[in-house]
Amino acid sequence: MPTDAYWLAAQGKMITTVPFLTLLGYSDLPGTFPDGSPIPADTARRIARECATWTRILTDPATGTPVDANATSYYIPARIRQTLTAKWQACTMPGCRRRAEASEVDHIIPFDHDNPALGGLTVFGNLHPLCKKDHQSKTDGNYSVAMDDKGLIEYRFPHGIRATVAAGDNPVNVEHARLMESGELTERGELTESGSSDEYFDPRFPPPPPEPDPQPGDVRTGEECPGPEGSIGTPGWVKRTDFFRSYNGKKRTETEWVWDNGDPPPF
Repeated sequence: MPTDAYWLAAQGKMITTVPFLTLLGYSDLPGTFPDGSPIPADTARRIARECATWTRILTDPATGTPVDANATSYYIPARIRQTLTAKWQACTMPGCRRRAEASEVDHIIPFDHDNPALGGLTVFGNLHPLCKKDHQSKTDGNYSVAMDDKGLIEYRFPHGIRATVAAGDNPVNVEHARLMESGELTERGELTESGSSDEYFDPRFPPPPPEPDPQPGDVRTGEECPGPEGSIGTPGWVKRTDFFRSYNGKKRTETEWVWDNGDPPPF
């Protein structure tokens, strides 16, 4: 079993979404957990202050649902997975309520590993969360899935049965967009240069130290790529698979990511 700090931290991850104006102290719109549960504004600000990593999610001002985020590889970067989680909140299979946060990400059109440009891209119009059970059922051919240009997902089952699924609207994000456009902001404290407000500073909980820059040969273990993917000429994380022996003596694979500085081979 991996024991490095990065892998251990990933096992207890909690994603929270906080409106931009709430972060700045200009609004008391609530934050949300991945399942849609609300977080009081002051609590959301404190949580955000303690986070080492923030991800920007753009939303549709009319519906509040997150809009497109894409990647150019098969592996789903954390920012894409987090945006999908915020949009769908649960497995998209009709009747399934398993959390999107704990689900797998399905390519509706399978990714073409030999020639990615031919289709099956890692883009919003081709991705949705499926729990492990329902993802395997799709892989086994028990049903098919399609998505239209409006983001509606259609499930097609045997005997002609079909079901349509749409992401729910987010009224908090809609109100946030309205406040941004109207200028109806209530300043709750003079902002410091760092973008935070002294009103929410608590010396008992100092911010975490910044994570050091990765060095060649550094290793991270986890399902998701821990940062930018590397290639020849581009520094980043590259994937390798090693075998770890579990406590019951059986072998299993864990995904390891190694930092590469992008330099070409010395030959």
